[in-house]
Amino acid sequence: MGRPDRAHHRTPATSTPLVAGVAVLALLVLTGCTSTREQAREGSVTRVRAMAETLREDLAGAGRGSSGEAQLEAVRAALPDLPLTPRPDGEGVTVTGAMTATSETGGGLSYESFVARLCLSYRIAPGSGETEVADAPCPADLAAVAPADETVRLRE
Repeated sequence: MGRPDRAHHRTPATSTPLVAGVAVLALLVLTGCTSTREQAREGSVTRVRAMAETLREDLAGAGRGSSGEAQLEAVRAALPDLPLTPRPDGEGVTVTGAMTATSETGGGLSYESFVARLCLSYRIAPGSGETEVADAPCPADLAAVAPADETVRLRE
């Protein structure tokens, strides 16, 4: 018995290993993009929630030891340049509004950016300054708030 003639068994240009390799490469590229997008989303959501907690602490400090108009003025002075509105609420103060955070991940072909919006209400108790923060409806006029990819909640 002789060796089979290899000339009759040529491998076509679209061989199974080549097609599988191209499919794996395409899957890696698509998965990498999805992963990068999700990383950007997670980063901005984490960042906006951290901003909300830091602001809660700042408002509690500003509102401690006062009430009424004095507390309202102290809270106004502690507010960063965000579209948040303080208003009297009995002897305490309520601050409402929205904040956004952006996160960017990747680079080159898999660069992603994501903006998360969080709409909140802070209730600052008179005297103690104890501050509660909760999700709130987003303000009707979001012109002062950066456009967002998604509005998220304070807690999932």
